[in-house]
Amino acid sequence: MPAHLYSSPIERLIQNGELFYNVNLYGSDYGTNNVRLFLFAPWAPALGLIGNIYFFLALEEPNKKWRWIGIVSSLAMSIVSVSRLSFIALPIVFTSVLLLTKITKPTTQIALGFVSFLAGIFSTAVVSAIKDTKEAFYNARPDSSRVHEALGVIALEKWKEAPIWGHGFREAPGPKVLAEMPIGSHHTWFGLLFVKGIVGFIAFLVPILLSFIVLLIKAQKSTTARGALYFLVTLLLFTFNDSQEALGYLYYPGLIIMGIAFKEEVQVPKSSLNKKPEAAYT
Repeated sequence: MPAHLYSSPIERLIQNGELFYNVNLYGSDYGTNNVRLFLFAPWAPALGLIGNIYFFLALEEPNKKWRWIGIVSSLAMSIVSVSRLSFIALPIVFTSVLLLTKITKPTTQIALGFVSFLAGIFSTAVVSAIKDTKEAFYNARPDSSRVHEALGVIALEKWKEAPIWGHGFREAPGPKVLAEMPIGSHHTWFGLLFVKGIVGFIAFLVPILLSFIVLLIKAQKSTTARGALYFLVTLLLFTFNDSQEALGYLYYPGLIIMGIAFKEEVQVPKSSLNKKPEAAYT
């Protein structure tokens, strides 16, 4: 089957780049001959991101039939994307949000204390396991890892040339040592510093932090807020792997869930101290 299926004619009207209007079924990874499916995403890691987001949205589906269809389909999307981050993001995000939404319960606090105690005893083995995992993650596709690391280093170095407002655009194409990848891509935070400077960096960081705090509070009582928190933590994790500002048209269902969660009023039980005392006399 052909890798490139068709190009949307909408690009001729908007003309902001053919990349987001080309429908490519699959492609080969840089430095290898591994086939990775794109499907409806512009590149394979974006498909892995959407697979992860849809997985957590499907978890909150009340209908059991559609819940399992969504879970299996989203896992399939993550697998065929062959995205390393999408494989490890699922357990990381699930465990993180599970702990955050139950952090106020005594059983969770006791369990965390016990885990911290064991981690302190076996700290050497834990640190060694983390290093081995990081090395295996890097060596799974060394060429891609090398390009990602070099893009980050160069973006930070060039950011010093325009620290306040940034350069205003990505440098494309990049040098051959970067496989001609645009400088300012493949990392949301470094890309923001390079393109939009510290102003753009803060403009993105502040809403992320405020949204996380609000959703974390509401997620203690609301399943909608918990689904939105799953989405936000997944998106935050993928910001270290790719530039996410251009993919909003793909993960917009998560943004809608966030909007619903923000608008939702969560009933917090009133403390007995706030109750008015009963009248002693009639």
